[in-house]
Amino acid sequence: MSMTRSSTTRVSAKKFLLSFLLLFSSSSVTADTLLIWLAEERAGVRDLAAISHPVVRELRAQLPPSLTLLTPLMDLTDQMFIDADILWQGDQDTIQSASARYSTEHILVARIIEGARPLTEWLIWLSGDRKTISTQGEWSAQAADVIAFIAENADLSSTEDVTNDTFSDEAEAQPLDLAPIPSLAGYQVIVYNLIMPMDFLDATETLREMFGESAVRMISFNAGILRVNIDYEGALSGLQRELQAHPRFSEISDARLEFTWN
Repeated sequence: MSMTRSSTTRVSAKKFLLSFLLLFSSSSVTADTLLIWLAEERAGVRDLAAISHPVVRELRAQLPPSLTLLTPLMDLTDQMFIDADILWQGDQDTIQSASARYSTEHILVARIIEGARPLTEWLIWLSGDRKTISTQGEWSAQAADVIAFIAENADLSSTEDVTNDTFSDEAEAQPLDLAPIPSLAGYQVIVYNLIMPMDFLDATETLREMFGESAVRMISFNAGILRVNIDYEGALSGLQRELQAHPRFSEISDARLEFTWN
């Protein structure tokens, strides 16, 4: 029998906290995004899997350019509601509630049993429609199987560029009929020193207040470093001056559009 980490009791106060934090959700992530949660079992012990897992790398390498794969921040907010047991049980209400802050209805849950030929049980929500699939073997093959399954089970659009090498030239599969990725016709801004989860929420909210929600698109957040794209109509120098004038942003010397969070 598999050993599991004991699940934290989820009381109504935690649900209220999640609802409050969703007010600060990453709304710059658009509907063309696939969000993936990962859990793994090694030697009978289940835990959350690292976001750097090989299956994530393979999915990103093989997905068509019209889709983006997003991994959760796994900050205190995520950890309060998601653990290996929740993912393994496929707790739909909890998973979808925790995913709401990432502003996508397209959710993958990978439950990985590690071994000589690793087996992955997938739960997939495409606009709320729940599907399941099992894959096994090399990670590249598993990623290809999942992408093919998604293509077969979603509304498809007609575009010339289908995938990288996932499908053959004769395949009829097309990218998912989702909103196209907005062009990042702006400037990349890097913000350092976001130590606490609330720092991340405060910084992203401040940027949205300054430039508008639709103008700020999160690129990545890792190890306290936030990278965003800001769709700014003016010159780089104008954007730089606006950020310099805000008391929460301190520009790093000899760096353009790189700031520490105060």
